[in-house]
Amino acid sequence: NKKILGIVPKMHLSNYREFNDGRSYKSGLEYLNKHINVNILGFIVPFGMLLFKNDIASFGVEICEDLWQNYAPHIDLYNEGANIIFNLSSSTFSVGKSRRRVALCENASFLGSGAYVYTSTGITETTSDVFMAGHMIATECGEILLNHEALNDEEVCKYVDIDLTKIQTSKLV
Repeated sequence: NKKILGIVPKMHLSNYREFNDGRSYKSGLEYLNKHINVNILGFIVPFGMLLFKNDIASFGVEICEDLWQNYAPHIDLYNEGANIIFNLSSSTFSVGKSRRRVALCENASFLGSGAYVYTSTGITETTSDVFMAGHMIATECGEILLNHEALNDEEVCKYVDIDLTKIQTSKLV
């Protein structure tokens, strides 16, 4: 309905190899278990680690590096009732890294008894000497629904069906 529902900050900054997030950004860790209200574009919206809900599902959001941490935001979000976690990322391509991303998504969705949907920017979305993987992953209760790495400049749109009944049932066990 053309309304901003909330803003989720990146909790963990990447400051190694080709990444230097700390130069331009501030970590959102102080909002890991709380939120404040902010004014953006005339809307007063919550800012922090948020659980978005409606009558059908509930979901949380992580940003890139958050997935790679020992204590990632998705752990609390799943425990608070999230069915789905979305991860918006800018992950670079390197040999073997795609398998590690898939394993992290599988593990998160298995342990959280939910779905984990990950998408990374593609190779055309960089201004440096590295290129982004364009990796898209969707897992449900530890099972891979989608694993697509786009190492070309073609526009790609993928769809998956997430079985919310299966997720809700697995949370009862």
